[in-house]
Amino acid sequence: MMTEPKPCPYRSVELGRLFCSLATQEGERSTSRVYNETCAGCQMAKIKREHPCKNLDIGLNIAAHRDRSTIDDVLVACKAYRIILPEMLDDCTPECPAWSEDPEAKAMPDPMPEKPEAEGSEQ
Repeated sequence: MMTEPKPCPYRSVELGRLFCSLATQEGERSTSRVYNETCAGCQMAKIKREHPCKNLDIGLNIAAHRDRSTIDDVLVACKAYRIILPEMLDDCTPECPAWSEDPEAKAMPDPMPEKPEAEGSEQ
């Protein structure tokens, strides 16, 4: 038996392909199409859990390659202040006057592995 999937809420399936709704699609090689390997390495859920603010906005620059895609850049900004945040997100804390707790962010699932694991298999 396969373990119950906990898919990313930003990933969708259409006609047998996977797509990421956080893809910015900027540039010539950019895409919203992703593969299992692309999602397995995504840090978005970790960022959202560590900084669960409703004003934190995340975008991904995903580059298309021949038979795969890679996350080239993670973009973060504050919707309240309308500013780009540094990669470390030091200012995105509950001490910020614009902080608005997002309970759903704390429940973000980790990226799915490249291949689903069977129940009872050891890691």
